[in-house]
Amino acid sequence: MRNRPTRLSRSTAVAAAALAVLNLVQAVARGAGASYQALLLGSLGAVGLLAAAKLWKDGCFESRLASAAAAALAFVTAALTVTAGMPGAPPDRGAMPWATAVLALGVLALIVTDATGRRPPYARRHE
Repeated sequence: MRNRPTRLSRSTAVAAAALAVLNLVQAVARGAGASYQALLLGSLGAVGLLAAAKLWKDGCFESRLASAAAAALAFVTAALTVTAGMPGAPPDRGAMPWATAVLALGVLALIVTDATGRRPPYARRHE
């Protein structure tokens, strides 16, 4: 259902777009050496960017759900990259996975905050 975007949902869309761009940058950085890693990060970034655009435009439940899923997957990917490493690679203790994890948690927090502030039309009081 289409909702009127709020300032908080627009802020969430900007943070989700930043997270998606960060995933795309990681995909390009990993590029030639491990194509499956680039494919995974690139597809995650593309889906996140599309979800952020939809969240900016409509602010609907589906866009919040897609943005939350992309942020959660980015967080899990970053956590696994730091602790266990990507398949066939040692753990990466650099700044990029940590930045991804922090930004993903921020996006998830904004989505939860935005969702709790909304009430369905049937729950609003009519005076």
